[in-house]
Amino acid sequence: MYITKREQEVIQLMAYENTTQDTAHKLFISPHTALSHRKNLMHKLNARNTAGLVRRAFEIGHLTLNSNKSSLHVFPFSPRKKSFSAKLENSLA
Repeated sequence: MYITKREQEVIQLMAYENTTQDTAHKLFISPHTALSHRKNLMHKLNARNTAGLVRRAFEIGHLTLNSNKSSLHVFPFSPRKKSFSAKLENSLA
């Protein structure tokens, strides 16, 4: 089964718990395009949900475990807000 390079990038980001919005920002694509890639992957890998998609991609070798997140060739931007504990640590420093 053929998975495009972009679909590979999308599934890698999904495996690291990125939302569709996060994925769109990191890959410089629209959220709708990121969602389309996700839907195509779900169809190609015959998955019913995101957990099944990641599991199936791992099983067939399209996804590998890698503790070095820098191996993802994407822009390191995360729009998520700092957690309360991180804000507290910064204010105490």
